[in-house]
Amino acid sequence: MKRYNLIELERDLAEGYRNLMGKYRRNLLEIDAAMAEFIDQRAVPPDLLHARKSILQKITELENYNR
Repeated sequence: MKRYNLIELERDLAEGYRNLMGKYRRNLLEIDAAMAEFIDQRAVPPDLLHARKSILQKITELENYNR
């Protein structure tokens, strides 16, 4: 098991947060692209709307956690 000093731990945590935020943003872009294929926004499947809302909530939580 790796032993961390405080600086390494903070650096690894920051890298983890950046990676997670990047993943969330890529997922959000994919969902937005899928939603853009619908001319009538009322025709967007509820699961896409739910997934978008969920990802936005996760992004908000991650941003607030880092403050």
